[in-house]
Amino acid sequence: MDAPLERIPLFLRAGSIMPLGSKGRSNTLTDDYRELLIMPFIDQGKANMSIFDDDGVSFDYLNGKHLTLDIELNCSSKAIEINITKKGHYEPQYKELVFTLPHTEQRQLIVNGKSVESGYKLPISEI
Repeated sequence: MDAPLERIPLFLRAGSIMPLGSKGRSNTLTDDYRELLIMPFIDQGKANMSIFDDDGVSFDYLNGKHLTLDIELNCSSKAIEINITKKGHYEPQYKELVFTLPHTEQRQLIVNGKSVESGYKLPISEI
């Protein structure tokens, strides 16, 4: 594999969802969106994950001031379905989730029952 120092490869297992902040930013507190890079199963498979978020500074999460996004990924040969629920009482700096699929992915993407395209933006307030 060609891997020059200025372009380090990243390997993700099928069925992974990787949360990403805005490109080029070192401070995620200024992000206005959170990208979810979806690496679907090649054919069929199911996976679950959770994203936990808080202010990153205080112990307020002990008093319920946190956000948990529970994500369920279901892949079939025809569709990639994602269902997201949220728990907690914290409003993160980012206001929307952006769903990104690999460029070669041709299956239908369904987020919380809605057929969408890669790059779809889901406001946190609508979860």
